[in-house]
Parts: sequence; structure tokens; C-alpha cells
Amino acid sequence: MELTGIFDATENAKAVLLSRQVVIIEIDPAGDGGSVARGYFKLVTTGQSGAVGALEEETLNFELTVPQDVEIPFNWKHTNTTLALSIQWVLDSWLSELNTSMVQYLPTGAVGASPLDGIEGAFVVTDVSLSGGLSNMNTFQVELQGTGAYTEV
Repeated sequence: MELTGIFDATENAKAVLLSRQVVIIEIDPAGDGGSVARGYFKLVTTGQSGAVGALEEETLNFELTVPQDVEIPFNWKHTNTTLALSIQWVLDSWLSELNTSMVQYLPTGAVGASPLDGIEGAFVVTDVSLSGGLSNMNTFQVELQGTGAYTEV
């Protein structure tokens, strides 16, 4: 996990890095407290950048860690959220690692276009990422892998 665009003169990332402290990072992409990702991480690298005379920008890179007495080191919790149901489904599917679902890709928005340009088939979610910023919308990117033959629709 990379956190960019932050800087706090009182925060000492180098000391955290050297001590190998475990930190809990919580992410709420909708900002409503209804869909929250939470996990245990260790800081692995840190860096600063910025133009002369400008504010410094710090980048912190964390890796997921599994503390000794923790069974689930990372999870998403969805309760009464405004986060899209499709994103909730993708996140839950990715966490379970076993869900195979029927997916349709319809470039024209409908089944039966001429010529047939859509596909459907069984897929599994292999990766999900979230990016955003102070002046950007949160964006989820999803990678799917087919589990067999697909059908043109």
C-alpha cells in the first residue's frame, strides 16, 4: 500500500521504519463509515520529494503483515454504505478467493447487438485496487480471470 502526498514535520517515518512497528491502517473510500477496509501493516520504505522552496511531499509504502495472534490481518466491512453494490460484491469476492461468478461484458450495453460483440462467462476476481487523492475521485480497478470458455452474446 502506498500513501502519497502527505507530510507532517512532527511525524518520524524513519523511526517507525527502523523499529518495524505494526500499524493499523483503515480506509473508508465512501467517507460514510459504512464500508471500511482495515489491516495490519509495516512500513517498508519512505521517501520525500518537492521543489526548492515548496512544500515537501512524503510517500510511505506499507506491506501487509500478520501479527502472531491475528487470524484475519485484512478485511472489508460493509454496513449501510453508499459504496456501490457492485464494488461491495467485487471486494467480498476477492477476499473469499473462491467465488466464481457469471459476468457479462456488453460494449453496446445490450445482449444481441449485431455483430455479437459482448461476452459472458464464469470469472474469478484476481485483483482489486483503489486509488484517489484530495482532488481526485476514488477509483477502483478490478482484474478478472476467466475460469473456462466464454460465450458471445
